[in-house]
This record gives sequence, C-alpha cells and structure tokens, in this order.
Amino acid sequence: MLHRIWACVRRMTAAVTGLALKVVSWCRIRWPAHVDRVATDPAYAAAVRAVLAGMLGLLRVREVLAAVLTAAISVLLRSRPNDGGPQDESVDPEGAM
Repeated sequence: MLHRIWACVRRMTAAVTGLALKVVSWCRIRWPAHVDRVATDPAYAAAVRAVLAGMLGLLRVREVLAAVLTAAISVLLRSRPNDGGPQDESVDPEGAM
C-alpha cells in the first residue's frame, strides 16, 4: 500500500517537474521578444501591467479586461491600411484656405 502511494507521488513529481521545465524553456525563448514589445508598444505594456496587477489582486477583473481589450483594439487599428483618415504629415491650416 505504501509502495503504491510512493510510486504515485514520484510520478506526480516527475510530471510537475517536466511541466516546469517546459514552461521555463518556453519563457526563455519568448522573453526577449516580450521585453522588446513592452518597450515599444505602450498599449501592450499597459495590458501587461494590468494583468500583473490583477494577478496580484491590485486591480478588479473589469479593469484588467478593459486594459486587455484596449490593447487588442489598438493592435487592430494599427494593422488597418490607410483608409483616408488623419494623415501622417502635418497639415498647415492657413494653406487650406
């Protein structure tokens, strides 16, 4: 009886250790890209901050979801082709008359 319990504990330990190693290797591969994205994309950085604060219990779920949705909408709007909206170059108001 004790042998079966010990074998089960060893299998569970091996499974948890294997999963932890996979997560660490996944994080090592993706960490540099994440750091670059946080440094260059303010909406993504705000979403990451909100998710971390939510995990720590500092923000309510509604605020976390709002930040994540804001980042997703920002990505969608930036990926759209130029559809005749505001132009990148500055417009001289006196020259328009």
